Amino acid sequence: MRRMKKAVYVLFVSLMPLFLSCSKDEEFEQVESQETKKDEIVVIFTPNGLGDLGYNDLILSGMQSVYKEHLEVKMFLHAPYSMEEAGQIFKEWFFDGSENRSLCVLAASEYEFFLKTFLEEQGEVPKNKEILLFESANRMELPVSTFEFNMYGASYLAGAYASYMTDGECLIVKGNSNDETLLANAAGFVEGCVDFGLKKPEIESLSEDYDGYSQPDEVYHKM
Repeated sequence: MRRMKKAVYVLFVSLMPLFLSCSKDEEFEQVESQETKKDEIVVIFTPNGLGDLGYNDLILSGMQSVYKEHLEVKMFLHAPYSMEEAGQIFKEWFFDGSENRSLCVLAASEYEFFLKTFLEEQGEVPKNKEILLFESANRMELPVSTFEFNMYGASYLAGAYASYMTDGECLIVKGNSNDETLLANAAGFVEGCVDFGLKKPEIESLSEDYDGYSQPDEVYHKM
């Protein structure tokens, strides 16, 4: 079997299918009025993220499943076009004056710097509200809950396995040069390559922002 001359490791954030999809059901047609519900969940997706057939779509599928099992909970899903619009949606939620319990899910690590700036200005989060930030180790020690997969080990194994696929060079293509999760993943892959005899891979990025995740075709131009 002829070996590949060049292996490309694409570092787009992806999750295992923890969020299960659900089929259409008559229960959706019998949902009680939103006005009678008390608890609520607000999800703000990555700008232009829905339709990626990956991370964001899995979250959407999971929220559909949650909605089916917990019809007593209000659910609001937002797909902003930009970080500015996402910030405005978050502020409206934060200042809505409601006394009901509410969870806001920020489904991307790109929101971390926005949160830091916003919470430094506003102070404490209202007692009836909670914030869940995805893909963050909360190194900024924000008063929020965080959710993150540490995939350094998996990336290391991928780098080690690359030595069985090629005796040439490897290229790492990151979707976002400033994503801390991808920085860790890239480091793991590099170490795996070097430890198993390959030359240290070059690292390139599609973007310095979140829009790189919607450019998978650009990877093929780098191969």
